[in-house]
Amino acid sequence: MAQHEDPRLSGQQFPPPGFAAQPVAPHMAGDTTGWEPQPTNPVGSVDPSNQEEVEYGDYFGFDERHRFMMPDGRQWIEFKTLAEGDLMLYQSRLGRDMVVEKSTGNARIRINQVEERHALLMVAITGWHMMRRTPRGFVEEKFNTSKHGTLEQWLKAANPAIIADLDKAVREHNPFLLAANSETLEAIDKQIEDLQEQRERIVKRMQGEDDSATS
Repeated sequence: MAQHEDPRLSGQQFPPPGFAAQPVAPHMAGDTTGWEPQPTNPVGSVDPSNQEEVEYGDYFGFDERHRFMMPDGRQWIEFKTLAEGDLMLYQSRLGRDMVVEKSTGNARIRINQVEERHALLMVAITGWHMMRRTPRGFVEEKFNTSKHGTLEQWLKAANPAIIADLDKAVREHNPFLLAANSETLEAIDKQIEDLQEQRERIVKRMQGEDDSATS
């Protein structure tokens, strides 16, 4: 008999024959793997997974950008739809000369159409991909809206036909400009009047050429 062995257990087999080991649940044996507590919803609560997400509109500003492609199809100018603050800045950039007619006392606002167009483009244009020819070849021109910056320099040096097309594209994406700027309506009326005068001069010139040809 081994030292300290209980004499009552001598000759006995352990475990006894016929003993079937019973499985012990992990949490009963101290092993908590796979038995982490799971969240439960209190009675009457709503399962977040079953809730439909509510959609709201964001009316604290917006950012809509558009691209005007140059005739080569590679260079472009990016402009935005004006927000209320941009519209205020545009109005402040406009040059206004008020003229009072002595005969009637009516006041008219004289607008420089080129300055008005440049004021709009300076506010609306936000970036570009433009190349400039140098002795080393074409290099990308940096975009700068500061006073005497690259954008202002380009507006003064660019082809008027391109500027006119760009101005038209900007106004198409800012349809409220005509409603918000009555001065622009006056400028359009003035353009119509000038075109009508040009047409009359051309008609008179053509009539004079016909008279001289028949005499």
